[in-house]
Amino acid sequence: MRLMNFAFTIIPKMIRDTLRPTRRRALSLIVMLFVINNGYAASTTEIAFIGNAQSETQQRLVDKTRKHLKQHNVDVALKLLSLRTDLHLINNNTDYDLLIPIGSDSTGQLLDKGITSPQLSIFTPSMPYNKMVPNDNPLHSAIFFNQPASRYLELIKTITSLNNTVSLIYSDYSESFHNQLQDAAKQQEIPLIGKKISDSDELYKALDEILEQGGVLLALPDPTIYNRRSIKTIFLTSYQRGIPIIGFSESYTKAGAIASIHSNLGDIALQLSETIIHFIENGQTLPPKAYPRYFHISSNIKVARSLGITLDDNEEITKKIIEMEQQ
Repeated sequence: MRLMNFAFTIIPKMIRDTLRPTRRRALSLIVMLFVINNGYAASTTEIAFIGNAQSETQQRLVDKTRKHLKQHNVDVALKLLSLRTDLHLINNNTDYDLLIPIGSDSTGQLLDKGITSPQLSIFTPSMPYNKMVPNDNPLHSAIFFNQPASRYLELIKTITSLNNTVSLIYSDYSESFHNQLQDAAKQQEIPLIGKKISDSDELYKALDEILEQGGVLLALPDPTIYNRRSIKTIFLTSYQRGIPIIGFSESYTKAGAIASIHSNLGDIALQLSETIIHFIENGQTLPPKAYPRYFHISSNIKVARSLGITLDDNEEITKKIIEMEQQ
């Protein structure tokens, strides 16, 4: 209806009134096609982030994503809704073309509601996501929180003063990712030693055994192992044994990891905007789930020096990893 109104408003009334009905309809159709071909008929894509509307960090993510999309002249309306107070607004009759749950909790609750709208999970580790969505589903996709397995090992390889033996502790939560690390380690010819625990009670015994192997301790985003109760002991014990830790977030670097590889808000916002553009340009079809495309390195020079380790600057390490991935 709006297109028809627009079509007739661009034709002077006096001329329009003199046209026969058939010619008038034909002219309207021509104008309508002109409008569509020139983008005037494009509808706004409605997208809802599901997280915490009071979070400044999440609002910055939305703003950064909006900025990227605006640079590409993509017509979208982005809204940040709260999981606790606004989830009842989301149902199978939702007006939103795409839902973006932030984190595992939001992702899981949307899945539990049986929502059939397309959903793109962000900031959810691959381990729980692949359990929640075990099979490929055209309505579900994700940009994972953690990096691909090979990238963690490439970080370790760039730190040339390290013994490349990699040790890690894992549980049922992260076993699938441990298997990916094993495959990547074989390809990169890096010795990898893993110790599985069934619950947190076995953690410190496993830690003692794994640290005896030397090398580097790789921390994974596994809450059974790395949580508020255990993190201080793990870092202190590893430091006392002279074993460096490679982490998965900037907070882990600050806590004592010599280096971490992670994707920040800007990295995720950029990849998210690219995914949204793909979604729009491909008939609202989501691309397959993916690991972060863009990443940053953070390092703790003070801890590294105390362990006798020399680090390149973060930009140089990043450059080396990118070169490895392009080979």
